[in-house]
Amino acid sequence: MKPRSPPLQSIRLLDQVRERIGCLHCSLATEKVYLYWLRFFVRWRDRHGTMKHPRKMGAPQVKAYLT
Repeated sequence: MKPRSPPLQSIRLLDQVRERIGCLHCSLATEKVYLYWLRFFVRWRDRHGTMKHPRKMGAPQVKAYLT
């Protein structure tokens, strides 16, 4: 059985990512890389006309980003 993650305390997206990475006991280097790519994804989406919160994006936006 998979252990449950504690509820997030932060409101800001990047802080939430930091919290979740901390729960997973990832290294600082891993945290930096995850945050870098998250920022890059949000900024990439902004260049295409609509800046959205990643929570409101779906598979089509992720697929467009990866291709």
